[in-house]
Amino acid sequence: MVDPLLWNTLNEAADWLSNETGTKWNRKRVIDFSIQQYRDRNKEKKDDYLYSFKDGKRIRKAETFLFTKESLAITLLPPSPTYLSVKFSEPETIGLYRYRADIKDPMPSSYQPIVGGLARVFNSKIDFANLYPEHLNDIYLYGKTAINQPRIEFMPKLGWEYALFDPIKSLTPEEVESIERYSRACHGYLPHNAIAELGGARHATIDMVGITKGSLEKLLLDYKETINSAEEIEMASRDFATNELKVLELARCEFWEYPDPVRPPKKVAVVEWLKERGISQRVAEVMDTIIRPPAARIGGNKPRTPGSKLMWSNRLGHSS
Repeated sequence: MVDPLLWNTLNEAADWLSNETGTKWNRKRVIDFSIQQYRDRNKEKKDDYLYSFKDGKRIRKAETFLFTKESLAITLLPPSPTYLSVKFSEPETIGLYRYRADIKDPMPSSYQPIVGGLARVFNSKIDFANLYPEHLNDIYLYGKTAINQPRIEFMPKLGWEYALFDPIKSLTPEEVESIERYSRACHGYLPHNAIAELGGARHATIDMVGITKGSLEKLLLDYKETINSAEEIEMASRDFATNELKVLELARCEFWEYPDPVRPPKKVAVVEWLKERGISQRVAEVMDTIIRPPAARIGGNKPRTPGSKLMWSNRLGHSS
């Protein structure tokens, strides 16, 4: 296997996947598979904006926007991003932020209080920003997306850190009051969507979207697992169907190859015979209908008029 590049455009990723899987990939398929796997990985997790984070805890935002102390005990991790990310031509500056109430030790001179109960701890430089389905959806619809929260990192000694692009958005007095009131209503926790409002935004286009080597190799492994699972299901289904067809043919030979024209097989007898061979009640009833000749589906097994025995036998294809 030829190793992929450290950073791959969508077209390069599609070419590599096509070579490795023997199937045709294009950049749309890479995006679609990335989104589908995101959904599969995060089935038990709700949308980001329903939660805020603190000390490794993911907290659901109630409809009233108020948290009880009990609701703060929920411990769930934030959703993982898609495989895809954005690569900036030059490293971008972001700030890492904490809730001021959580900062107990004296901070260095870089400590900068922010409205809404946050404080900027220090700055950092990044080359990549993770992408979520909403980013990819915007790229599909509008050709670009605004990224204002490239990542959320967990540091054992600090808890969850919010990484926002600089510069911090200038807020009007009304916005400051609204965010601070929001924070107080949530017991000092500023929800995810409110935090995002504080960060600057960087616009990304489809040409900036790509995938790192590690993520691309993970995508390939997940794709192979998906294919293997699908093939196993198909094989099991095929084996099951083949077994049913065999039993169906045996039943036809048993009951209808040389039937008694006076006492043709009753449905209940055929169904019971099939069930003894592992066929379910519902499927057995369907099988009985399939193998039963049309003339024998009218009900009853006694001749209704003189000569009907001969007529019925002839309709089954037998002569007396």
